[in-house]
Amino acid sequence: LPQLAALDQAEQERVAAVDGKMQEIRSQRDTLAASIDAPLLKQYDQVRKSRRGIGLAEVVDNATCSGCSVRLPIHVVQKARKGAGVTRCPSCGRILMYKA
Repeated sequence: LPQLAALDQAEQERVAAVDGKMQEIRSQRDTLAASIDAPLLKQYDQVRKSRRGIGLAEVVDNATCSGCSVRLPIHVVQKARKGAGVTRCPSCGRILMYKA
């Protein structure tokens, strides 16, 4: 019985720590979201909801979507590289970003 009580207390502390971390992350997200144009944020949220919480994907290996691992057409890669406007993966629909 003492072991059970100790394990229960440890689990409650773990859950409280996770809840605190989630609240902190939500607060950070809300702060960041406030600085993004409303239409872009709405588009991102729609993509994120339809793609299991991941709305943004990086172009990796110069031509692959990190979200769905599909090889991207060169014109899509070039558009993402330029960063002019929103570029979406033609396969999964995630918003693409290109790190220089």
